[in-house]
Amino acid sequence: DPVEIDTDTENKKVNLVFKGEEADRTELQFGGGWSELDGVFGQFAISTKNFLGRGEQLGASFQTGGQRDYLDLSYAVPWFLDRPQSIGIRAYNQALEYGVIADLDYYKRDSQGAVLTYGRNFRLFQAASISYNRSRYDDHYNAVAEDGTVVTVHSLIDNSSLRPAWAFDSRDSPFETTRGKRLSLAVEYAGGFLGGDNYFIRPEATFTLFQPVSNYPTKTVLAFNAEAGLIHSLGDYGVSTLERFFLGGENSIRGHRSRSIYLRDAKGDPLLDEDGTLLGGDSFVQLNLEYHFLLGGPFRLLLFADAGNVFGENQTFDLSNLRTTAGVELRVLLPVFGAPLRFIYSKNLDPRPQDSFEAFQFSIGTSF
Repeated sequence: DPVEIDTDTENKKVNLVFKGEEADRTELQFGGGWSELDGVFGQFAISTKNFLGRGEQLGASFQTGGQRDYLDLSYAVPWFLDRPQSIGIRAYNQALEYGVIADLDYYKRDSQGAVLTYGRNFRLFQAASISYNRSRYDDHYNAVAEDGTVVTVHSLIDNSSLRPAWAFDSRDSPFETTRGKRLSLAVEYAGGFLGGDNYFIRPEATFTLFQPVSNYPTKTVLAFNAEAGLIHSLGDYGVSTLERFFLGGENSIRGHRSRSIYLRDAKGDPLLDEDGTLLGGDSFVQLNLEYHFLLGGPFRLLLFADAGNVFGENQTFDLSNLRTTAGVELRVLLPVFGAPLRFIYSKNLDPRPQDSFEAFQFSIGTSF
């Protein structure tokens, strides 16, 4: 008990029946906090992981803060047609405002839309999915006019895109990883026969490895992460400002503020487009190396080095042009959060003019 065993000797089969009580179906969450992306915020969410007793997942969440407001509704069937496959739909309304540097620090996107996703598990640790995104973007960002004044540019974009993805993930834990690896490949295709105003293709790849090093006197783990991607315009439509690649933030090149790594010319000065707006890259590469010391209990100390940059169409990949930082990070896993608190101290190893760098950052989660 609670397992019933029924042995079928003739057919060489064993039937196992696991008895249990159904868990509470509905979960209510509310709270608030601060993050680099959201600023000060408050949030509320309600969800059920067993809607109508059939295993479907239904949820609604709302958040409002200094930099982001969003309303999110979702419905998913995690085991569709009694097979290891899922379907889900998500509708959202979001307003996100974030900054880069002085005078050109106003980027805002108001977006409404829906995402339909189909997923399938294959063998052990493998999964694939395909998502269709239909959204409307209302973008605002600052630009430098011909007379040198800063003006706000406004554009409306209808987005229609497909994103197939594949992932292999053998990590033993998403937050307290000690071994395993993850490989993910994805490509987003927008426009063409799908319609909309965005016309591009955007492939991205990620590889992550966690390798135990020692068990005594302190358990240690070496971790490595590599990410790369590019975006290519289809036809003569170009790529909108907010679809380009920017780096920076606690999940990227630590120390640099979120989206504060952008295109620069040979002299190190920021590159602007024809509207006088900061240019993100058409491609990017990001490398992260960490050495973890598992101190016992909820504490984990790690040394890290980050490198990466974004590149334009006419810029070649050059290791000497990577932005680099290094530092130390303390993580404390608290059950009340379900994810570790992160206290990050970084040093900018390659200072450049107009860098937006923070030696100390606080976050929740993991770097990769």
